[in-house]
Amino acid sequence: AQPRLVHRSSFVAVPDLGSAVRALRLLGDRVRETTVLEIPSMSPGEYRVPTAPDSHLTLHRVTETPNQMTAEIEAPAGWIVLRDQILPGWRAWIDDSEVPITPADVLFRAVEWPGGRHTLRFAFEPTSFRLGWFISLVTGAALLAITLRRRERISPRR
Repeated sequence: AQPRLVHRSSFVAVPDLGSAVRALRLLGDRVRETTVLEIPSMSPGEYRVPTAPDSHLTLHRVTETPNQMTAEIEAPAGWIVLRDQILPGWRAWIDDSEVPITPADVLFRAVEWPGGRHTLRFAFEPTSFRLGWFISLVTGAALLAITLRRRERISPRR
């Protein structure tokens, strides 16, 4: 079994999902040290970040809840891959700066790592949840206003 968080300095950039599936098939067993990243803006082909071939990451602290994962990581420049399913609504930050999430190996999510020791945070904040929260808040306020107005009409005047 491979760890959930891995560092990759070797990767193949592909423009779309279909190309990612083909690249994974072509890589075969080399997929253990090479990650396939869907980066539409890059030309297809293999790109290497200049790091030592035996580069790895060191986890100093990991905190997890169902909707968030925070890890203090020390690793050379490259990509950090979190082997959790990539879904819309996930956001990522390195230290306090939001960074884009890139699909990795079709199913997972990756962020480009600047190198060094930093804090990586993934949080699940789907738009549907925020929209639902806002609609519930507005509905609750409207129901409260209607209830107060009815009480005003019903209560006898003195």
